[in-house]
Amino acid sequence: SIWKLPVLWVCENNQYSVTTPVEKLLAAPSVVDFARPYGIWSLKVNGNSVLSVYKAVCRSLSRVRGGGGPGLIELRTYRLGPHGSADFQGYQPEEEIMRWRKRDPIQRIENLLLKLGWMDRSRQRGLQDDCHQEAAGLLDALASPAA
Repeated sequence: SIWKLPVLWVCENNQYSVTTPVEKLLAAPSVVDFARPYGIWSLKVNGNSVLSVYKAVCRSLSRVRGGGGPGLIELRTYRLGPHGSADFQGYQPEEEIMRWRKRDPIQRIENLLLKLGWMDRSRQRGLQDDCHQEAAGLLDALASPAA
């Protein structure tokens, strides 16, 4: 921050450090609290709102590119899936998972696009099919022996 470097850090705070809730590991209430003493401006954003994330990133990039120095965005979200292949997730309370599942950012943006008429069910299925095909292709490529 002393040199006003044009750097923007984005922290996806999924509320767990492997299997431990972050509130048991952080000495501050939030990740952004660690940036401020260093003169790094920071924002805490609802990481489950696609539009909030988009607006925060646009505003932050403009500030960084305009000479405002480095910044940090903390995207507060939740990890619904495992941390890794050996993670069996028994440490997350089921009611916590269900509460956060209702806030799924993909489902929320899909519902908004459908409500506004910017997408219909046919287009939604087509996009999902495209994503599944691309993911399958990537998995196949990863499983192939190196050339």
